[in-house]
Amino acid sequence: MADSIPELIWTATAEGFVDYYNQYSEEYSGLPSKDLGPTGWINLLHASEQANAARRWVHSIATGESYEGLFRMRRHDGRYRWHIIRARQLTDARGLRWFGACTDVDDQHRLREVLQTQYDELARTNRDLDTFVYTASHDLKQPLFNLRGLFDELRRSASFDDPQESQILTMVDEALRQLDLTLQDLAATVQDQRGLSAPTESLDLRSVADEVLLGLRAQVLESQAEIELNFKAVPTLTYGRANLRSVLHNLLSNALKFAHPDRPPHIQVQSSLSATNQPILTVQDNGLGMELPDTPTPVFQPFTRQHPHVAGAGVGIYLVQRIITSRGGRLEVASTVNEGTTFSVYWFDA
Repeated sequence: MADSIPELIWTATAEGFVDYYNQYSEEYSGLPSKDLGPTGWINLLHASEQANAARRWVHSIATGESYEGLFRMRRHDGRYRWHIIRARQLTDARGLRWFGACTDVDDQHRLREVLQTQYDELARTNRDLDTFVYTASHDLKQPLFNLRGLFDELRRSASFDDPQESQILTMVDEALRQLDLTLQDLAATVQDQRGLSAPTESLDLRSVADEVLLGLRAQVLESQAEIELNFKAVPTLTYGRANLRSVLHNLLSNALKFAHPDRPPHIQVQSSLSATNQPILTVQDNGLGMELPDTPTPVFQPFTRQHPHVAGAGVGIYLVQRIITSRGGRLEVASTVNEGTTFSVYWFDA
C-alpha cells in the first residue's frame, strides 16, 4: 500500500533510525534505500535547514511529541521542492515505532508566496494612495483659505453694476464652502480607513454616542432635532473605538444633514439582539429618504449622491459600510423617499 502512494513514506525505530522507505522515496531522491540510510530524509533537506530539522527530530524522539515542519527537499534532478514532513509515534507488532510522510506542497507554497507578494504590493500601493489623497487634501486647504480671504475682501471693498450680483456672490460662496467640505471629507475618509484594524475593546454604546453627539451639538441645535437613544437591550459592544465613533458619527450626521425641510429631524438610535444573539444597531430618521435597489444590503460607492443640493462629498455611508464589512458585519438599509431611512448595523454576521 505504501509503495502505491505518490508520497515519501518511511518508518523509523523508537530511537529515530529509519528502517523503511517506500518506492516513491527512491524515485523522488534517485537513491536506493540502502544509500538513503537511517537518517536519509534529513540528508535530502536543503543544507541551511538540516540542523534545525535534526534538532527538532531529536526533541520528538526524546519526548514522544509528533513531528511536523516545512522544509525544502532535494529531488533526483537537484531541484528543491517544499514538503511538509510529519511523523507520529505509534505501536505495531514490533513495538513502539515512528511512521512518517513527506508531502510535496511546493506548488501551493510558491503560489502563496506569489499571492503574498501581490498582496504586499497592493497594500503598499493603497498606503501610498491614501498618503497622496491625505496630503493633497491637506495642502489644498491653504489655497482655499487664500481664495476665501480674497473673496471676503472683494465682497467688502468692491461692488458690481449687475442685477445678479447677490446671486453670483452666493454661488461663489457656496462653491468655496462645498470645496472645503470635500477636502475635509477626503482627509477624514483616509484617516478612518487607516483605523479599520483598530484594536477592539468593550465599549459603552451610550458613552460613545454622547461623545459623538457632543461634536454634532451645533447641527442638532440648529435643526431643532429630537434624538432618542435606547441601548438597554445591548448596552456594550466589543469593537474598535475609532471605528464605532466613525460609524455613529456618519449615520447621525447624515440623518441631520438630509433632514426633510418641512419638519424637524426625529432620530431614533437603539440596540437589539438578532435571532442568533448578534448585536444590532438601528438608526432611524424621518428625513428625505432615498431610492435604493431592491435589496436589503445595497453596495454604496464613494462620491455617489442622491441629494446633490445638500453639501457633502458622498463618502460617509460608503465608509460606514467599509468599516462594518471589514470586521465581518453587514449594513442593511430601508428607505422611503420623503418619509425617512433606517440603517441597521449587524456588527458581526452569524
